[in-house]
Amino acid sequence: MSSFIFYTSANAIILARAKIVFVNFCPDTYNISIIDLMQKITNQTEAILAVQIFDVPEDCLALEKIAKVHNIKLILDSVDGMG
Repeated sequence: MSSFIFYTSANAIILARAKIVFVNFCPDTYNISIIDLMQKITNQTEAILAVQIFDVPEDCLALEKIAKVHNIKLILDSVDGMG
C-alpha cells in the first residue's frame, strides 16, 4: 500500500487485523513505487493493495505481473478515483 493514500483503505486492513506494510510512492503520479514494492515483498506478503489517487490509475500491468510471480492477491481500490 502506498504511503500516500486515502485513510479508509488503511482502516479496512486494520479492522481485518492484518499487518500493513507501506511502500513509497512515485512523486510524479502519487502511485505505488514499483521498485520499493519489489523490495518489501516477503514470503509473508498476502496481497498488494493499490489505491488510485487523484484519478491517476496505477500501473496495473506491472502490479499484476508482480502479484502473479509472488502468488499473492492484487486489490485495486478506486476510493478516491473520481474525487
